[in-house]
Order: sequence, then structure tokens, then C-alpha cells
Amino acid sequence: THDLPGGPRLAHAQLPESECAALSIYIPVGSRDETGNIPSGLAHFSEHMAFKGTKTRSAKELTLAIESGGGQANACTSEDYTVYEAQGEAELMPVLIDVLADMVWQSTFPENEIELERDVIGEEITMIRETPSDHINDLLAAALWPEHPLGQSISGSLESIESIDRTCLQNFANEHHFRNDIVIATAGPMAPEAILEVLIPLLPKRFKTQRRAPARNSRLVRKSSSVAPRINSSWPLLGTLPVATRQNAMPFVCSRSSSASPLRHAYLPSSVKNAASAIRSAPSSRFSRKPAPFKSS
Repeated sequence: THDLPGGPRLAHAQLPESECAALSIYIPVGSRDETGNIPSGLAHFSEHMAFKGTKTRSAKELTLAIESGGGQANACTSEDYTVYEAQGEAELMPVLIDVLADMVWQSTFPENEIELERDVIGEEITMIRETPSDHINDLLAAALWPEHPLGQSISGSLESIESIDRTCLQNFANEHHFRNDIVIATAGPMAPEAILEVLIPLLPKRFKTQRRAPARNSRLVRKSSSVAPRINSSWPLLGTLPVATRQNAMPFVCSRSSSASPLRHAYLPSSVKNAASAIRSAPSSRFSRKPAPFKSS
């Protein structure tokens, strides 16, 4: 790793035989930071808007700068962090760095794009609610943390995203996109000195001192809809429980069968049981198949 001016760190993996390159910018802010008057879903909304234009590039130009060279860019939001990432051929690395740095630190949040993206995110929220294997995660989170941002959906709600405007997005980005605990990760055949030569001139002049203890077992929005693997390895609710406890929980959460022993699941809070029961009893063809047995890691 290399310390960058202002506090962020660069983690580089030099792969001499590789013909490809990858770049990620990890910002330690997610839905758990949506406290006080901050509307839920703001971190996720901000991630979407980073692709919609900067001081020097339009949304189309951002896309073409990478995709015209055969690369691709993406992003994701969890409770704990937001990640902007791009991949392509090794020769494309300077472009990947330039474009992602532009997106993260020079976004302008155009008003017309905000309204368009509000509709897109609204469709995502509806899609999640209509997919029981995804929606149950939000129900369980709300049951376990009813008065905490961790109990809110990462995407927010249809009501909360209506209150997000340009000022809200700018304030959020100014507060978190310039933190000094950002981590930039790169991989490819180039030496770290070559990365630093391109990256350092593109960094903001100042970063804010703001460090938070890392959290584990986050769930990403828009990831796989399989319930069991997420709870076992990367989901914060049941993933932090002992293996034996998780084994008992999964049949109760996932199975439609009424043969599960109530004593076996007595450890679960009644609010969690009610949320799981609501999903299990919902009339849906998606539950026509019996889920595969849960296997502990």
C-alpha cells in the first residue's frame, strides 16, 4: 500500500503477466450513515448520480471514454461503503483512473438527470419488493433494527427518495467523497509508480479527516437474490450468529413447510418470526420450489 497526499491509501497488485487492469475507489459511506434528517437511500442515489455528468464530461462522454476502449465501469452501495470500479485492457488504466476520479470528485448532479434517475431507482425499489428472496432481507433488517439506519433498505423507499434533491446530493458528496480514509485499489501489469504518476495529479487538493471503525458482513444492493449464501457469508443479520444458530434459522426463514419445530426457532425475536412468516405465507409462484438445504461454511 501507498499513502497518498491528504490521507487516502493506494493498494496496488502488480500482475506482470496480466493483459488487463482494474481500478476501484472505496468510499467508507453507506446506508448506515443516513442518520438524522438524511433521507434513506441517499448514499445509493448519490452513487447513481456519479455517472450522470461532471464539470468536464456529460453522462454520455463518461460512458464513451471507457467503453470506446473496450472497458466497463460500475458501482455498488452497501450499509458500510460505496464502491466505484472499472476494468479494461492494461493500456486503458490511465483512462480508467481519469474517468473514475472525475466521477467521484467532480460530479455536478444535473437537475434533469436527478428526476430521470429518481424513476430508475423507484423501479429498482419496486423490483426488490416484488422479489421475496430480496425483500425478506429488508423485512428482517427492519425487525432487528427498527430505530436505526441499518433497519432501512439500502435503496430507500419510494417516499424517501422523493425528498432527495440536488442540494442534498451535493452536501452528501462534499461530506463523504473527500474523506481521508478512502482506499483506491488497482491491479494490472504496471508498476505502482506508474499508477501514482497518473493518480496523484487527479486527487482533490484537500481531504477531510474522518475515520470510522470498519464493519463486517455488509450486504450489497442489487446483488444475487439467493438468500442462504448472503445470510451465511455476507449478510449482517444472521451472518453474525453462530453457525448452529444460523442452521436453525434458515428452514424457518425460507421453508413454506409447517413441519418446522417452533421450539427449534424459539431464539428468534417475535418480530423476525412475523416478518419471515409473512414472506412464507405470501401467495407467489416463486415459492413453488423447496429451497436447497442450508450448508454451513
